Amino acid sequence: MPLTPQLTFAQETYPEQVVIKKRLTLTGVQSGSSAAAVVVPPSSGLVANVYDIYGDHNAVQIAVLDAASVTISNLTVDGSGKRIVRVWN
Repeated sequence: MPLTPQLTFAQETYPEQVVIKKRLTLTGVQSGSSAAAVVVPPSSGLVANVYDIYGDHNAVQIAVLDAASVTISNLTVDGSGKRIVRVWN
């Protein structure tokens, strides 16, 4: 099995919109009992970046597409009051 690339995030706030298309592990540096790395929407807002299974164009904060294995741990995803439209497993 190929090695899985790892990204580790410091105790910061990251205004990002992320699309993951490859095997990847994302890990936040933990502070006490809570995840200290926080992903928030960019200040300009989310832009439509993926199509859902119905063909609708959606603005997604973190999307995992066609990836064999993605692990996300010790990261807080904060939509800052943004409405969640759909969640897929």
